[in-house]
Amino acid sequence: MKIGKKSICVLGTLTTVFSMSLLGTDNASAMTTVSKQHISTENSINRAWEYVWPVYRLTTPYTVGGNDLELIQRVVGVKLDGIYGPATANAVKTFQSRNGLKADGVVGPATWEKICRAAPVLRSGSSGGYVSLVQRYLGVQPYDGIYGSKTVAAVKNYQKFHGITADGVVGPNTWKYLVMEGIWE
Repeated sequence: MKIGKKSICVLGTLTTVFSMSLLGTDNASAMTTVSKQHISTENSINRAWEYVWPVYRLTTPYTVGGNDLELIQRVVGVKLDGIYGPATANAVKTFQSRNGLKADGVVGPATWEKICRAAPVLRSGSSGGYVSLVQRYLGVQPYDGIYGSKTVAAVKNYQKFHGITADGVVGPNTWKYLVMEGIWE
């Protein structure tokens, strides 16, 4: 389960209300304080919430990944084994070379940008492995690889939450946000 900015704000607000009730603060005063605290907390969270690229490189032991690594392996055309091993690293180097990047096998920001542009644009009616991947990123079950109304709705909600155009289409920008899911910096 992913926790977003709004969940954290609500949790902070509920914690404040509970703390104030233990201290015996009157309701009107408590709610004024909670409202101010909620706004202050939300503003702080908006400033602290950063989107960063995960970095994949060949390591020992090999990196085992989830959805992000699957996207890499799909785009560079290697076996989907969930392991960033020599085969994936070599395919990434080839991909980097073909896309005018330094062929070092490290999937960092520049390589991610190219991967997100190389991933297919998905929309209602699309089907296949990339659709299943989007469904897993968003928790749309069943993961059947069919871009139907549930997937469209989930994509639109995700796009709205992240402040990007909510058209229900997974293109380069939505792929980018799926990979760069916010983490605390």
